[in-house]
Amino acid sequence: MVVPEAIVDAAQDGDVATVRNWLDSNDVNDTDSDGCGLLTSACAGYQNGFEVLRLLLERGIDVNQQKRAWTTTALHIMCFYRSLEGVQLLLQYGADVNRMIGEAPVVAAHTPLSLAAGDLDYLGISGDVQSLSHRASATARSLGGFCRDAHEVMLVLLSAGAALGTGGAWGAHPETMLERLIGDNMGNTRQVILAKIEMKLSRDLLKAVRAAGGTWRKYCLVPPKKLLRLRSLHARGRARLRVSARAARANAKMRPIVWLMSPNLPNEIAWRVLEFWNPRSDGTKYHTEY
Repeated sequence: MVVPEAIVDAAQDGDVATVRNWLDSNDVNDTDSDGCGLLTSACAGYQNGFEVLRLLLERGIDVNQQKRAWTTTALHIMCFYRSLEGVQLLLQYGADVNRMIGEAPVVAAHTPLSLAAGDLDYLGISGDVQSLSHRASATARSLGGFCRDAHEVMLVLLSAGAALGTGGAWGAHPETMLERLIGDNMGNTRQVILAKIEMKLSRDLLKAVRAAGGTWRKYCLVPPKKLLRLRSLHARGRARLRVSARAARANAKMRPIVWLMSPNLPNEIAWRVLEFWNPRSDGTKYHTEY
C-alpha cells in the first residue's frame, strides 16, 4: 500500500500515535508515491524526537531502506545532521556503516563517515563554515557544539567498523574534506575558533586511524603517546609518582602499574597488557582526554 502523505507528515512530526495506528493494519516497509519509506521521513524530522524512529525499528523496518540503490539511507541522514543518538540507534539495529550513496566517481558518492566529516552534503553540494553554522542554528546548536557532535558521530562510526577508504565526493578522503573546512576564512569569532578546534581534532583522529592501518581496532592497539612517554621516563628513572596519604596506605594496589612501566618488563608483554587498559577504547572521551 502507498503510504498516505498524512502518515509521512506524522512520521516527520514525531506523531507516534498516528504512525502506530496506521502500522497496525499496514506494512512497515510500505513507501509513499515517490518510493520513500517512513524511516527516512522519521530521520528528516528527528528534532521532534526519536520515538517514531524507535517504533519503526521495533516493528522490523528495513534499517538500510533506500528509495533507489544510490540514494540516502537513514544513517546517512543522521550523519548529515550529526545526530549522535540517531546514529547509535540505527547502528544498534544493524545499519550498514559503509553503505555508499552514489556511484564513484560522482559528486554525491558518500559513506556515512564522509557525511559526518565534511560539509559536502548528500545532495553533492559543497559548502563552507557558514553553511555549517546555518545548519547548526537550524538544529538549535552552536557551531562549536555542532562540530563537537560531528566528532562524536565519527568516533561511533569508526568503532562500528566504518572504513576510511575514500568514501567522499570524487574519491576525497574525509581528512581532506575537513582540511578544506579548517582552511575556510570565516573570521576569528569564538564559535568559529571552537569549531575549528573540533575539526582539527577530528582530522587528526582520522589521520591517526589511517596511519594505524585504517581500522578502529588497529588504532586502539597502538599505545598512546602519553603511555609511551611515561614508560620512557620510568626507564630513565625520571618518573615520579604523586599520591595522596590515603593512596600511599594502599601502596599494594600501585605495584601492578609500577611493574607494567618497569624497563625490565619486555615490551611485547607491556603492550599486550595495555590492550586491556587503553583510554582510546572509550571513544566518546577521546577529544576531551587527548
